[in-house]
Amino acid sequence: MRDSELIVGISGLDSGTNPHPGTAVAMALKRDPEFKGKIIGLSYDPMVSGAFMDELFDDFALVPWPGDHEAWYVRSLTEIHRDLGLNVLLPCLDSDLPTVARLQDTLRSQGIGTLAPDENAVKSRFKSNLAELARNADVKTPRTGVLYDTGQLHPLDGWAWPLYIKGALADAEVAYNEEEASYLFRKMAKKWGYPVMAQESRAGVEYLVAGVIGRQGDLLGSVAVKKGATTSSGKATSGVTVQNAELSRVASRVLSALDWRGPFELEFMKDATTDDFLLIEVNGRFPAWISFATEIGSPLVRIAVQEAAGMKPKRIKDPEDGVHFSRAHVQCWGETTDLGIWKALARSEASARRDCAMTGQRNPERDK
Repeated sequence: MRDSELIVGISGLDSGTNPHPGTAVAMALKRDPEFKGKIIGLSYDPMVSGAFMDELFDDFALVPWPGDHEAWYVRSLTEIHRDLGLNVLLPCLDSDLPTVARLQDTLRSQGIGTLAPDENAVKSRFKSNLAELARNADVKTPRTGVLYDTGQLHPLDGWAWPLYIKGALADAEVAYNEEEASYLFRKMAKKWGYPVMAQESRAGVEYLVAGVIGRQGDLLGSVAVKKGATTSSGKATSGVTVQNAELSRVASRVLSALDWRGPFELEFMKDATTDDFLLIEVNGRFPAWISFATEIGSPLVRIAVQEAAGMKPKRIKDPEDGVHFSRAHVQCWGETTDLGIWKALARSEASARRDCAMTGQRNPERDK
């Protein structure tokens, strides 16, 4: 397959105060002079902010949530493959990954390439399994409590406040006392289900390692940064590249223990007292700062797309030490009649009408 034939579907299009990675992934491809293909924004909600960024996407399509009904999800992607030529799927949300990992062989048989780990690797990186992963990788990690009830917060009284309260799939907020922890427990459980994690905080500097592992288990490229400014939920809005041999060794042990494939982001804390790199979290997708990597000559997103398409890209070099990045919100405007998302809505409605005609069912949208 040639680069010009690549048509990449990207999810995670919310670019609000806690941005999903999808728009940054699209930006990384758009700003990569060697990427000649097209980008389709895959949206679960027609009003999500990234769906209004026509400058990043060549087309849009509405898809069901992967976890709602897998058959519908596959059928939707197959229709997008038929109608728009989709041939590479790059999931950019933690909630996408379990389903895509399970269905990647099915999708590949339909002409849609993916680059994802197997189901066991996906489960091993869950926050509730962090302590076990750290033991298997022989790395250190802060104490993490796996909670199913607010009553389980009481045994954590010996831990020093503040604590991080984390959702099963995503999100983390700081609790400074048990009352705040109880509130955040209920909030995370309502949004992400059970379990909810409580992780002790440690003084130190946070580091991030993002990269791509190929189908054969080889590292195709990575970028390590030291966090600067962050959002209220701890997401990096600025940072600086680093080259640190110990950080690379620790990251390699984690990835090896997972037997990972595909994009990743590892989060570490360098303990201020011991100088140990503590594993904080493993994300099975690109981070929201990933477009920075392309800007400094490390095109991780393009490499992942090419590997997913079976093009066997070469490993890229690590970036130079000391390069800074800073992310900011962007505004977009224009005539609503010009937006590609409305075309996606029209296609979705046409597909629903087709389905109803084939099955003899009534169209609930038309009958309203």
